[in-house]
Amino acid sequence: MTNILTYFFCFLLTSGLVFSQKYVQIEEEVVNIRFKPTTSSSIVGQAVLGQIFLRTDATNNWVEIELPSGENRWVYRSLVSLVTDYGAI
Repeated sequence: MTNILTYFFCFLLTSGLVFSQKYVQIEEEVVNIRFKPTTSSSIVGQAVLGQIFLRTDATNNWVEIELPSGENRWVYRSLVSLVTDYGAI
């Protein structure tokens, strides 16, 4: 019985961490992904309408996202919306 309770509590803690993370969804047809949070920074890729990324950081005007490669890059804040319940999408 102790093992079952231990696994149950581990599951609750782990699932809480996953579901509490913040995601952003691209809200424009095509959005530039930049190396640094400035329009003068090089464009390293593009995202399309509806794509969802893990948000790892933010400034006043920029949101840092995690790319599928594991790298963190930047998109302009007004081009994305915050998704707090990724499981509901």
